[in-house]
Amino acid sequence: MSQAAEGAVAVSEMAITWTLDEIICPEAVRLSLELNHPVYDCIYLALAQRLGTSLVTADARLAAAVSDTAHGHLVVTLDSLVFE
Repeated sequence: MSQAAEGAVAVSEMAITWTLDEIICPEAVRLSLELNHPVYDCIYLALAQRLGTSLVTADARLAAAVSDTAHGHLVVTLDSLVFE
């Protein structure tokens, strides 16, 4: 099975948690202004922060934007993960 297929299976088995936009959007806008980064990426960062989990991303620009901030611990780059 390819890595993409394995990833699709793993995602389909995850528990889904719904979060209201009204809760996430104000924080995403604040993060966007703080980091000088697009708000659409910061939505995921705000959600990870709210859920107390990590954001896994292939977006090197986002990872670099947060790396030296108080939010750096929330972001894990996809290339840093090892798939077996």
